[in-house]
Amino acid sequence: MSTLPQLVERYRAPSSMLEGEAAPSPSDADFENEVAAPGEAALLPIGVNYYAPWRSAFDGLGEHSRRSVVALAGSGLPVALRHLADPRFLVDSDIAPDVIRQVDWLRRISFSKVPIAIHHMIIQHPRQLEYQVCPPGARLSGFEAERAVYAASIVYTSWERSTLSRELAEVLGRVGQVWVPCERNAEVFLSAGIRTKVVPCPYEPRTHGPSQIGAPYGSDAVPYGKRFYAIGKWEPRKNYHALIGAFLQAFTPKDRASLFIKTGSWGKWEKYPSPAQSLAWWAPLCPAWTPETIRQRVRVSSRMVSASELNELHRANNIYVSVSRGEAWDLPAFDAVAAGNTLVHTGYGGSEEYAEDEPSFVRIPWRLEPVEQPEYGWESNAEWAVASHEDIVTALRRAAPPPARVHRAHLNRYLSGVVGEEMRAHVLQLAGRLNAAVEDELAMAGGFG
Repeated sequence: MSTLPQLVERYRAPSSMLEGEAAPSPSDADFENEVAAPGEAALLPIGVNYYAPWRSAFDGLGEHSRRSVVALAGSGLPVALRHLADPRFLVDSDIAPDVIRQVDWLRRISFSKVPIAIHHMIIQHPRQLEYQVCPPGARLSGFEAERAVYAASIVYTSWERSTLSRELAEVLGRVGQVWVPCERNAEVFLSAGIRTKVVPCPYEPRTHGPSQIGAPYGSDAVPYGKRFYAIGKWEPRKNYHALIGAFLQAFTPKDRASLFIKTGSWGKWEKYPSPAQSLAWWAPLCPAWTPETIRQRVRVSSRMVSASELNELHRANNIYVSVSRGEAWDLPAFDAVAAGNTLVHTGYGGSEEYAEDEPSFVRIPWRLEPVEQPEYGWESNAEWAVASHEDIVTALRRAAPPPARVHRAHLNRYLSGVVGEEMRAHVLQLAGRLNAAVEDELAMAGGFG
């Protein structure tokens, strides 16, 4: 590798140039080598810190936050990526290469002045939110300093239930802005007195053609038969136990139908079966199936997969199923729609918006009922969407693979560039409310998007 100073020195104009002689031109061999300007992490005069749990390759919030910070940086706003407080010590070798490539340059930027901070997080309880937005040092600086820190903060969160506690609403009421991914979340927060900005999860096709998802992309050809699939953590909210039973009762081994669930263990649930327990529980209730035919048509995998392997699932299957009882966005379902596949969904949350105009999609009827899993630690009056077993069975039978995979034009509403501009406008609005001069500084600063 040649550094820029070395090339400059090699091809510096000799004194004889003053007498009309030309300096030597770079050779073909020189252009085969990468030219790198040596330096350290960029230092900009002003910018926004974006705090998020971005390092996890196998978590929906990690991917959501990475897409979001890239979108904001792409709008031209100076932004640096920071990790939320984490007791683990991680070096780059601990982080998946796909993740490093996606956001590497944004974590190497620093600013002389940071007037606004964005905190992209799942809120567990009010004290956790207070500690993240306003650490103890800021609180010890006095009431006015603490109030200023809250006023200059944006909290971007997701909500998967019907209520927001009064204690949490009190803390959120202190911050400059609250962002949520979908209108359903916004309604829940507004009912608790908190106004929000709806900022959907962005995506960037980065290609042309009939079928597009993040990277790499789907394929034009649609696999034969009904190939149902789902991606997410094994937990009561995702409701995969019900999905397995509905599939086994909707079809027989004679049907050209299969089910693949890409999952992973998460949480401890006293009254919820494990994947193995779920399969064992349903088998005797579905006499058309034998253990052998179930193994052939129903697969539950907990193996960690790369981004490319995850996208291969979108190519190899054709009907995505989300029987979740509550979703703020449902990123795998969104990517399945972007890949050109059919969607079967409960539709309590984000999919209400990006799937609403597709007549081929199947929405499962639901009703709100109390959350029956105290392990979540949610509000005592929290509710989520519950679909009957019969309605899930009917939805699976109704669903059909797409005749062809095409790009759905309404998804352009969620393109990275579109969402990034919305985020930029919200940030500058807050900056203007804090200080008009700061708004001008941020707007004119530029970044590394």
